[in-house]
Amino acid sequence: EDVVSKRRKLVSDMCSNLKAETAKQLQNWSDDQALEFRDEVQVRIARQLDVISTKEVDQYNQDDLFVDFVAEAFHTSQAAVWFPEMVRLAADSGPTGGSSSTILQDAAKALKSLKSVCLDTDPL
Repeated sequence: EDVVSKRRKLVSDMCSNLKAETAKQLQNWSDDQALEFRDEVQVRIARQLDVISTKEVDQYNQDDLFVDFVAEAFHTSQAAVWFPEMVRLAADSGPTGGSSSTILQDAAKALKSLKSVCLDTDPL
């Protein structure tokens, strides 16, 4: 049980740190269209990180779930990085450089990190 508690604390601490880092990243947004969504994105990221860090204690003892929780926390926090670029792409303002295949790969990564935040669903 001590290991399980340590795992939950690890995920909880990580999620708290990711929330703080995300808040700093969001303050750096400069695109006007993305700024319109900043507060909502911050709330949704925080909510998803809270969900990840408050699972039943015994779930953290399952290695596959533990790894999934850690990965999902990082993907969720990356929404702060990807969201402004996705807004620019959605507004059809064009990519900021790079080949179309690179842009599509980046978009696929962005969508994975944004899905739980934008769809407001339980990530796991």
